[in-house]
Order: sequence, then structure tokens, then C-alpha cells
Amino acid sequence: MIATRKLYYENNKLSEFEARVLSVEKVDKIYHLIVDQTAFYPEGGGQSADKGTLASIPVLDVQKHDDVIVHHLTEKPAEETVTGIVDWQFRFHAMQQHSGQHIISAVFWHAFQARTFSVHLGQYYTTVEFEVPGLTDMDISMCEERINEIVCSNIPITTVFPQADELSHFSLRKPCTHSQNIRLVQIGDFDCVACGGVHCSSTGEVGLIKAVASEKIRGNIRIQWKIGRDAYQDYDLKNKIIAGLRTELNTNDSDILVKLGQINQELVTAQREQHRLEQRLAHVLAESLYSDREPAPDLPFDWIMVCFNQEDDQLIREIAKDLVNRPGPLAVCLTNRSKNRYSWLIGCSETVDLPFSQLHKDLFARTQAKGGGRPPIWQGIGHNPSLAEEFGHVLKSILVTYFTPK
Repeated sequence: MIATRKLYYENNKLSEFEARVLSVEKVDKIYHLIVDQTAFYPEGGGQSADKGTLASIPVLDVQKHDDVIVHHLTEKPAEETVTGIVDWQFRFHAMQQHSGQHIISAVFWHAFQARTFSVHLGQYYTTVEFEVPGLTDMDISMCEERINEIVCSNIPITTVFPQADELSHFSLRKPCTHSQNIRLVQIGDFDCVACGGVHCSSTGEVGLIKAVASEKIRGNIRIQWKIGRDAYQDYDLKNKIIAGLRTELNTNDSDILVKLGQINQELVTAQREQHRLEQRLAHVLAESLYSDREPAPDLPFDWIMVCFNQEDDQLIREIAKDLVNRPGPLAVCLTNRSKNRYSWLIGCSETVDLPFSQLHKDLFARTQAKGGGRPPIWQGIGHNPSLAEEFGHVLKSILVTYFTPK
């Protein structure tokens, strides 16, 4: 097969072209189309395959096989000459990400001799992992400033196809692993590296580059970046969030974090007070339930059973914890009915050997419930809220049967 003419290398801004169909092969309901020339960049080097249409048919994927470019289509073109239209917004985004990544990698190499270990050119962000054990926030900020200086300098981004014996004439950021079909991407005199991707024509086309997160991974540092359009969209979103917070908190931008810290502290204090009051209320309710308990003649312990209606589950847990710590022997069954389900709690005092593990299968089958735990408290949920009260009655009947002498 004749090598495909790669129009994307000849003109990185070409988005519409004519081509002659050389072959079409159907593979698992997908048509593999080869044309004599294409502006569709195939997936490779971390850069995604271009999107668009050929003969008005959506291009699903573009792959390179040796020196031939294969386009994956859902239909077979009817004509021998087709028009290709590249999704320019998608392509330009990919170009911004790839050129931006080269600038980022070059700056960190010059600043810290930090080699780029891996790269992810994503739809919403780009990550670059550096072979360096640690970087401070100040280090990253310093590099970010230098990165955007390179962008604003609008340095030409060019390509060259040298022979293997000519590589020594170039100052490569990392060694070239190929000996044939070598393509170098140069950012002025600042950076030079082997790369097969499609890039911007100058650093100015990349636009704003902003570091948004960093993390340690495999002993390296991985930094997440917003590049070009993504960076502007990220800034727009965060500016709207800040404006909203400014209004809601009635404060200046510089005081938002202070205000949020104060609100968070007030919330922690309020939660502690709520928990304290909840424990006091639970104690009062548990005292009332304990005082009104009645001996169960068919059981070897006293029995408390209550069905609550849309009560706070945490309050019911506190009631159960209070009750099981009172003088026994005592067993407790508390359920709480809500709109779409019910929760349940079973507890017992230390002197009661409640055979939950032997009885729960029968109990759950009859009450559409599930859950578990260990002494002195078991808990779970039921799927049918109408069975919330029935749960306690079923449990008691099962216990009576269990403790009745055979």
C-alpha cells in the first residue's frame, strides 16, 4: 500500500481537504478506509485521533499502520473521491495541550533537570509526571511563571526531519529512540525533542497555562494543568464561584477563606452542642422507656419494643446505647419508619445471650430486612416501611419460640 500523504504535517491548520479512496475493508461492522492523503491526525504519541467526517460520514477513529493512515467509519463512502472535514475545535484543543506540555516539560527540565516520566493529554486537563522526588508550591509557581513567559514570547514552533547521523547537531531534551523517520519539534532555541504530534505554530497560540493540582506518585511528582481554552474556562468557572461566595458571605475576595474558617468552626461547635443535647434527650427518652418496661412472661428477660416515625436515626442509636447499659436482663427492638424504608436496632444488656446469628435469616425473610452487627447492638434497614412495626412483633415471636422449652 502506498504511504498516505500526511497533510496535517504540511499544514497544521488545514481542516478541509479532498482525497481519493484507495481501499475500503469491513472489519466487525466498521469500515476501514484508506485514502491517498489526509488531514486527520491518527492517535499516537499521547495525542488523540482527530474527529470529523469523510464523505459526510462520522470518523470514529484514525490509526496509523506503518506509513499508512486508516480511518474507521460507520458506512462505506459511495464515491471514489471524498471530502474530509476535521473537527477544528477538537484538533486545536489537542494542539494546545500537546504544545503546552512541551513547554511545561522543557521549563521543568531547565529549572530542575526534572525528566518527564509520563504525560496524559486529557479532554479537560493535562497531567505531567516528573522524575523528581519533591517540588514545593514555590517551585511550581516559579516554573508556571516561566512557562507563561514562554507563551507570551510567541516563540515559533517548528519541525524538522533530520537523518540519524544529523541528530548530534541538535540539543535534544531527551535521547531519540528512533533511527528512521525522525521528526523533531523545536520551540525556538528553548526546546527540541522528537515528537510525531501536531502542534501550534507558535507558543502564543497555546494560551494561558495554569497548574491546578499536584500529587506524589511512584516517588515522582505529578502536576495537573489547565491549558489554553481549558484554562480560560477554568478561570471563568472559579471566578463565578468566588463571586457567588463573595455575595453569600458578604465579604471581600481576600477574606473568603477566613470567613469560611469561621463558619466551619461555628458548625463544629454547633454539631458538638447538638450531639450533647441529643445524648441528653436520648437519656430522658431511654429513662421513660426503661421505667415503663414490662416483664415478658415468655422470655427470660424484659422486653422493650418501639416503632418511631421519621425520627433521627442517630437519636435512636443513642437511645439504644443508653438502654443496653442499664441493669438487665433486657432486650430492645427499636425501628424507625421513613418514607421509602425503615431502619432497625436490636440491643441487649450484658447478661442476655441473644441468639441473633441463629435467628436473623428467618427474621429478615419475613420482614424484607437486612443488616448485622455484634453484641450488644445489631442494626440494619428494611425495604418496606409498612413492615417497620411488624419487625418487632416478628422478632419477639421468633425469640419466644427459641426460648420455649422443647
